[in-house]
Amino acid sequence: MGATEMVLNTRLDLIEARALYLRSGYAEIPAYCTGPYIEIWYGKRLTTR
Repeated sequence: MGATEMVLNTRLDLIEARALYLRSGYAEIPAYCTGPYIEIWYGKRLTTR
């Protein structure tokens, strides 16, 4: 589909989810949006097949 990066956000208290994202290759990135339950942002570069 042509995407080169995946981004997501979550809350700081979701420790297990944050650990999963880090294990899956995501890294903390600067904020890209706002919302009432958004406290941390992650991004991951995608590779092409």
